[in-house]
Amino acid sequence: MKQVYNFLEKLALNNNREWFQAHKENYLKAKETFDNFVQELIAEVYKFDKEIDPNLLTVKDCTYRIYRDIRFSADKSPYKTHMGAYLVKGGKKSQFAGYYFHLEPLPGEFSFGNMMCAGSYMPTAKQIASVRDEISVNSQSIINAIKKAKGFTLDDSDALKRTPHGFDDVKDPDAIKLLRLKSYLVIKSVTPEYIFAPNLAKRVAREFKKCYEFNCLINRCIEYSMEDNSY
Repeated sequence: MKQVYNFLEKLALNNNREWFQAHKENYLKAKETFDNFVQELIAEVYKFDKEIDPNLLTVKDCTYRIYRDIRFSADKSPYKTHMGAYLVKGGKKSQFAGYYFHLEPLPGEFSFGNMMCAGSYMPTAKQIASVRDEISVNSQSIINAIKKAKGFTLDDSDALKRTPHGFDDVKDPDAIKLLRLKSYLVIKSVTPEYIFAPNLAKRVAREFKKCYEFNCLINRCIEYSMEDNSY
């Protein structure tokens, strides 16, 4: 994985087509290494989460192109300076909560650097409403699931300032914090030393296993929102 890390580090300092084309072979080797890691990670996560089925989920379903869409961006850098994999039922374009691994040696203004996280990023309004309904009647189950994800931190970076309308009767401070969220994610930063050590896929899967119950609860709410037309 050090090869991948080194390539991304150099790309961040030389984010232009000329440099990329001159080092295309290095990119392809880095991509192959990362894809092999993702393939192994899918197999490891499947051991505790049968929704992440290696017979149904390919590496391509979980990974992203390195080319940036710059049509509507002020930043015209042509390439992403990270590699990420989102292991989730139905693939990365599905609406379900899953497990995300992110490798980025030189993080930018809107990125977290090296990290792993679990949950749902920016779910739809219907999905948020379903999760909030669950919190209002059974917040302790989600709170307990977050506690089980030891080493991970609840991401409240985009939380609302006030409790959403209709939940004024909720008094528990932990439940109120959850109601104000617009994403339901737990995040853990990781060091380069962690990434370079042997058996990365097995170690990352062990961390993701701590988040399994959290993902199950969020996905149950998401599935309910898809079935219930009242949302």
